[in-house]
Amino acid sequence: RKLLNALTTYGLPMIFFNKIEKDRMYGHALYQQWYETDAVKEFDEVDLAINDYEKLVGKLKAHRAVKNLEESKILCIGEPNEFFKGGLAARAAVDKFRPGINYMSFETFQEKLEEKNLESEEIVKVKNQFLENAETVSDEIDEETSLKSARVYVVLKELIRERGYDGITINCLSGILDLVDTTPCLAFQRLRDEGTPAVCEADIPQLVTTILLRYIADRPTFINDPVIVPDENRVIVAHCTAPTRMTGFDEEAQRYDASLHHETKLGLAPSVEFKEGQEITLAGVSHSFDEMIATSGRITRNTDYHICINQAEIEVEDAQFLFNNFKGFHWVLVYGNWMEELKKAVDLLGMELVFPEES
Repeated sequence: RKLLNALTTYGLPMIFFNKIEKDRMYGHALYQQWYETDAVKEFDEVDLAINDYEKLVGKLKAHRAVKNLEESKILCIGEPNEFFKGGLAARAAVDKFRPGINYMSFETFQEKLEEKNLESEEIVKVKNQFLENAETVSDEIDEETSLKSARVYVVLKELIRERGYDGITINCLSGILDLVDTTPCLAFQRLRDEGTPAVCEADIPQLVTTILLRYIADRPTFINDPVIVPDENRVIVAHCTAPTRMTGFDEEAQRYDASLHHETKLGLAPSVEFKEGQEITLAGVSHSFDEMIATSGRITRNTDYHICINQAEIEVEDAQFLFNNFKGFHWVLVYGNWMEELKKAVDLLGMELVFPEES
């Protein structure tokens, strides 16, 4: 116990893993109840796992996600969106979680776009890949729109390489549309498929949720507008871009149709076919970062409402609970049930996870 007390003074993440096997008893297993009493209950960063390798890995994933959030270098193009508490949320995120956020004006981003010839080989290649890999291509799509969309990805990718950004967000439904005449939907789909968190509408709070879930699950995430149907225990999730490698970065891409951004028709956007029957985790942090709501669920079907073009119906245990305890605005979806890992990560960050008990 003296050694335990000494180790905890460092304040570093620590997991005690005890093995109690059929024919072998390890000496430190005799002290596991003291670990629990002296350290685990007292310190968020100290954990205990007994025999359960899956539990051990889950705790490691939670710690890794928090570490990646705290060490992230983010690019925000335009101001943080005032609808999601704007600069106040950005300051709160930096104060609480310590990511670095760099800012770029719309005008500077426009200049960087215009430095690239629309007909350059790199831009044409990105455009062709997107259209050729699609199941169908909307007849609304024209060549100039396609090239402008591909150019956004090329410029963002260059900024990531040059300046080491770990995540991107753009205040995309704003004055930037008048300047650059396109949306980042194609770019964000591709960046997420490659492992870079890319968040729509400069929503700083859900950038935090996105980074946590991306590193907990080792999969890309889908930021969305959730529509809760309380009496039917379902949630409709929708947005105008989504990753295609939802099952894993190295897994086969899911089918998508090449379309245009729903509201503006300014930029190429994928309409992704979600995997029906897939278990998922859905979460959203409050704009003050004191609480996060989350639930597990299951995709029941791809829907076709006249809303954002990536959409699915999710079956959940208690939609009324989600409705009554709504946090944030957008939510973030990832394939797999990661509730235990998310609980640990949220605890490490000093927030409270609000969730239906059935989850």
